[in-house]
Amino acid sequence: MVLYADTVEIGDRVASVAASEFERTDTLRRFGVALRRGGVGIAAFVNFRKEEALRLRDACNGSLIDPACVVVTPCRFEAVRQFRSLGLKPLRERVVWLEEVEDRLPQVLRVLLNPLTPFGHGIIVEHQPRAVVKKALSRICRIGGGTPPRSVAELAQSLYIEASPLRSYWATDIPLRCGPKELLKWALLFWAIEERAGGASWHSVASCVGMSSRTLRRYASDLAGCGLAAAASSPDTVRLRFEAWAREVELGR
Repeated sequence: MVLYADTVEIGDRVASVAASEFERTDTLRRFGVALRRGGVGIAAFVNFRKEEALRLRDACNGSLIDPACVVVTPCRFEAVRQFRSLGLKPLRERVVWLEEVEDRLPQVLRVLLNPLTPFGHGIIVEHQPRAVVKKALSRICRIGGGTPPRSVAELAQSLYIEASPLRSYWATDIPLRCGPKELLKWALLFWAIEERAGGASWHSVASCVGMSSRTLRRYASDLAGCGLAAAASSPDTVRLRFEAWAREVELGR
């Protein structure tokens, strides 16, 4: 992860809450350069005024979604006004008010550090697929947050396209030896592990996306080679299994 902070104090506070290794940058320009290499960035401001908002917009190419950037700043009218006036909407998934940083920042980072996020972002940046495929990848890899779709049919319906042409465009536009269904299984497994870490039962997690806990158990077994309880207790092991799988399905590897 990469971190920019306009004061040492707010930077240290964010770093202690996030409890992660950071590449610290002293300017927003360097922050933007580091962010575009992939991963997640946190930009922390004591004062988020027009000048800071403009420089952040330039650093992030006008988006807090792609690449993934979290803004931490005190909840003040001026900050909200700058987000809105410059098109940097204060999306709940991307803005953490300083007053709630201890509670919300770990939750936000848990979602953004999902390994599918940089995986999908990398494919989009490098291969520039057509709009509908980019949206499909973004939904599956949760580049904009949210819950992954339950199936390819549900994904296609949300994009106003039939599943068959979506699969065809996917095969044409991106260099993967897999269709959207296989990647979607990984997305659902990682999402379920995140929800379980928040205290939800497996039954309620599965019900949230209209699935059965038996299906989630099958995904854990097929993809990670373990049960749901083991996957939840050792998410790093699941991440390593995903990274190995990703190397196998990427063309040219």
